[in-house]
Amino acid sequence: MNDLALQVTQRNLRKRYVTNALSAKTHQQIIEQFGRYPHRNKLLGRESTEDEEKYLKTTHNDFVLSVQSLKSVAVEPIDKNETASPIQSDRPLLKILVLHGFRQNANSLKRSGKNLFKSLKDVATFTFANAPLPYNSMNEGKEELSAAFGDENSPETSYQRIWWNSSADSKTYHHLDVSLHYIDKLFQSEGPFDGIIGFSQGASLCAILCALQPFGNISFDFSILISGFTPRAACYEHLMQPNSIKNQPSIHIYGVNDALVDNDRTIELAAIFENPLVLSHPGGHFTPNA
Repeated sequence: MNDLALQVTQRNLRKRYVTNALSAKTHQQIIEQFGRYPHRNKLLGRESTEDEEKYLKTTHNDFVLSVQSLKSVAVEPIDKNETASPIQSDRPLLKILVLHGFRQNANSLKRSGKNLFKSLKDVATFTFANAPLPYNSMNEGKEELSAAFGDENSPETSYQRIWWNSSADSKTYHHLDVSLHYIDKLFQSEGPFDGIIGFSQGASLCAILCALQPFGNISFDFSILISGFTPRAACYEHLMQPNSIKNQPSIHIYGVNDALVDNDRTIELAAIFENPLVLSHPGGHFTPNA
């Protein structure tokens, strides 16, 4: 862990590895001092020594305190006459795959949409995919990004990922096959998924997946597309005709002040689906959290 912390050049990643290395060292020191983890004694029915009791009363390590705070919970008998809410039903949680936007990554979308995903925690579990293609930082689009995110919130280029790289005329999506293979393997290893949430380029990719499925291991029941746009690749043009994607419930969400994807483009994408639900919010190019 120390070697990883020294080798990584990305600032945020290095900070994470340094934290992990310090935690590993702390765990090692506890084992060296006591020969075991004293904070697990109660759960395992072990009697703590005097030194261990003193340690448990004075330590500030979060991983120790989290275990020490566990208490036995008395289970109340269920009132069979009480009407259960939908959240209390026996229905299993939905599994939803989340596809980030152009020049984002899985963690950045997870952070920016944390209130949305938190509000749905009783409904679904989420798997955040990380596009397999790195973005090669160039100067184009900086003004548009600044207008959409603000200078302080514009994402660092070193962490940016993309699902494909468009040709100048947007008729060819270079290396999209790599992303499709990645998604297929993700469905195989982490799926099946009930639905997909896609943002921006991720929403456009979701539309492609909707049109192609069933495709290898890829098969899902619904999609939520946020700030999406119609794919322009020539090879998918025949699949992106009005009302061509059927039997696929979909929600399409756009911000009325979106500076990166025109509202008309999102509405055009919605028209490809049969009976789409189109919603808007007063913000810009982001995942709504309200």
